Amino acid sequence: MSDLRQLAYAAVAVGSFLLVKCILFIRAQQAAKDKHLATITVVGLPDNCGVLGWIRAVLSSVVSLSSNISKGYETFCQTKSRPFAVPNIWSGGVVYMLPASLLHLLNRPDREMARIRPQLDTMQFPYMFSDPDIYENVIHFDPVRKHMSKSNLDVLAHMTNDEMDTAFRAYWGLGDEFRTVRNWDVCGKVVGQAAMRALVGEALCGNQELLKLASQHSDAVLFGTFMLNVLPPSARPWLGPLVGLPAKYFQRQCLKILAPYIETRIQMWREAKSKEEDPQDFIQWLIARCAREGEHQLDAKKISLRLLALITMSVMGSVYVFSHCILDLYGSPAKAETIAALEEECRAAVDRHGSLSTAQAVGDLHRVDSALRESMRVSGISVASLARDVATDSLDLGNGITIPRGTRIMFPSQSMHMDPNTYQDPHTFDAFRFSRPFESVEPDVEVPTRAAMTTMNSSFLVWGYGKYGCPGRWFASQLLKQALAHVVLNYDVEVVEQRQPRQALLNIIMPEDGINIKIRRKVADKSLF
Repeated sequence: MSDLRQLAYAAVAVGSFLLVKCILFIRAQQAAKDKHLATITVVGLPDNCGVLGWIRAVLSSVVSLSSNISKGYETFCQTKSRPFAVPNIWSGGVVYMLPASLLHLLNRPDREMARIRPQLDTMQFPYMFSDPDIYENVIHFDPVRKHMSKSNLDVLAHMTNDEMDTAFRAYWGLGDEFRTVRNWDVCGKVVGQAAMRALVGEALCGNQELLKLASQHSDAVLFGTFMLNVLPPSARPWLGPLVGLPAKYFQRQCLKILAPYIETRIQMWREAKSKEEDPQDFIQWLIARCAREGEHQLDAKKISLRLLALITMSVMGSVYVFSHCILDLYGSPAKAETIAALEEECRAAVDRHGSLSTAQAVGDLHRVDSALRESMRVSGISVASLARDVATDSLDLGNGITIPRGTRIMFPSQSMHMDPNTYQDPHTFDAFRFSRPFESVEPDVEVPTRAAMTTMNSSFLVWGYGKYGCPGRWFASQLLKQALAHVVLNYDVEVVEQRQPRQALLNIIMPEDGINIKIRRKVADKSLF
């Protein structure tokens, strides 16, 4: 009993300390408001409020951030092309939301607009990974940029298409009777296994234990990230290590499978290097890149952690997009004609190329491309994105607005994707919104450049913007197009539950991971595989 009493006293002491720290931090933010926010409106903060008003606004941002950003966008960005600010708990103060006219700021170098710290704050990797080198020295992205780019998609297309057929047969089944499944699960298993084929190779991609652990690790990172983002910054050093324990546990379990295999591959790389042979898969590309950094990077556990970081980000994002696209497509009032048009395109591509195992074949799927891009637009992951920290003494935003060093800026991407001035009937899922202008175009008629799934522009920020766009978007888009084509060609799908409006907690738009669908294999003479 005395031990419990001491533990209770300790908990009260820590809680009181953190509360005081939070109040002092918010007081500092209020002082900053008086000095730096005089020329900008803070949406969601009452006029002439004191410390209690700040605390209320910051704490309520967990559920009000999305509506505050939407109001601010309509009032300031959309009509006046002016920035605004919103209170939020993850920074303990305000974040500036900028209009599309200021997207060019994202192209400034890191010495002016810092990227790394905001990204770490978004994912909270310092609490999720025990080795700081994994998130501070991100050399594992270099092989993605070099070898998973548009010019190298053919090799990847063959691998992922082959694995996807295996995964669909295993998880979606071959039965011609409808069965009810959880959409998030069956989509995640297929996309996860196909992506793993490209990232860890044929030897491990079908390892059910690794697939399960990698999925659990991704879930733990996502949950931990959300938990830490709803804490004020002053509380994270205290509670972050505790929140990160599940992610680190699953990392250790994954490393039991990955590290011995990576050790073998390092030895294979050394032997291949002595024979002047080039690496031929992603693990070998990653090993070669780590070797250029120095012998200390040729550590099997370190390389395994780098690989796991890539798996977490790529698979988590791909599962989110694919599962929501299935719901958007098969839950659409225009489902019948849309699926028929998609199937027609997919069968034509297979007839021309024999399969979907080449980049050229997948590249012919313009309607599939459009459907995925449209789903990414209407079923986004975040309310705002593209965070940067001002790294110069000050930054002039125009209109008499200057912000100081350390200020965080973002862009209200969800509102930009739903802007009626850019997209007609923006809240309606229109699968062929991006492909329709190019259907049956006369040869002499000039049309604008096709907006492909990977295209980044001022009205579509899913992949980023400018020179710092997502380096893996070519691989991800090809993978997702293959996955959707497999469904369209081989399965009948019914959404059996009423979809509810999605809720946003802080900056995360919560996934629809609990919805069931009915699936059955199409009859043999109509299915492709």
